Amino acid sequence: MYRIIISILVIGLLTGCSIGEKKLKIFKLEEPRANLNLEVPTMPQLEKLRWIIITSDNAEEVFQKMEEDDGKSLVKWISMFICTVLLIVYLWLVLKVF
Repeated sequence: MYRIIISILVIGLLTGCSIGEKKLKIFKLEEPRANLNLEVPTMPQLEKLRWIIITSDNAEEVFQKMEEDDGKSLVKWISMFICTVLLIVYLWLVLKVF
């Protein structure tokens, strides 16, 4: 007797969600798109690159010029050096290029 009551309750709970399911009404309402009126972006002004090739002959002269600058170029050189070292380490460890 208990088995019958429990099975009826289980069946009722399992099918309770499927009974009385409402179907969704899908409709299509076309609305005209609103104008965005965005401003035209300005092109960024890129700084001019200056390439310096350091050899054993001109190394002292180049480092002297870097010290004479206001210090901004030294920071750029140090950050570029660190990025280069990190790239080489990545290529060496992860991609096993070297």
